[in-house]
Amino acid sequence: MRIRLTIVLSLLPFLYASPRQDGSKMMYRGGMMFHSGYLKTRGPSPAISGACYGIGGQLTFTPRDHFRFGAEGYASYAGYNQHEGSYKLGWGGLLAGYQFNNRKLHPVLGLTLGGGKVNDLQFIDVNTGDDEIDQVIYRKYPVMLASPALSAEYAMKSKLTVVMKIDYLIPLFSSHHAGFASGPRVYLGILFNRH
Repeated sequence: MRIRLTIVLSLLPFLYASPRQDGSKMMYRGGMMFHSGYLKTRGPSPAISGACYGIGGQLTFTPRDHFRFGAEGYASYAGYNQHEGSYKLGWGGLLAGYQFNNRKLHPVLGLTLGGGKVNDLQFIDVNTGDDEIDQVIYRKYPVMLASPALSAEYAMKSKLTVVMKIDYLIPLFSSHHAGFASGPRVYLGILFNRH
């Protein structure tokens, strides 16, 4: 059932594609983006409160003028204060967006709904000078996310667009909600267009 639903959702942009004003057919954009931001946990100590970084990408289709549908996915990495551990979030989801105009520089408002997995490693008692077993806490748990975003895109050429995007990760459902690190992230990347 999931495979059929995935196939149907993947074909929807092609079924409703309409010619654009310049005479070309349906258009898609895809590319990679690097990001950096600030993540903070609301949970007990030790807490994450600092910079994160990562990489990912997106692919969107434009079935109608100004509306975009597609998918995106990213991996974000952060560290605990004073090297007390590491935090990794890998996530992806379905993206819907609206492009406000067709100028060279145009804003895009978007929302991604999806899910992912957190790998959270916290060092409790670590001594690297001996061969004794160190005390750590390792949590691996799923999370469902919403990610509202605002981006500015600049079309350098008809097939190349530079994008800067800001988003904020909001956990919807998670078994470790208090330990989830959320916050704003800034993306910079290149999208390749196909008319």
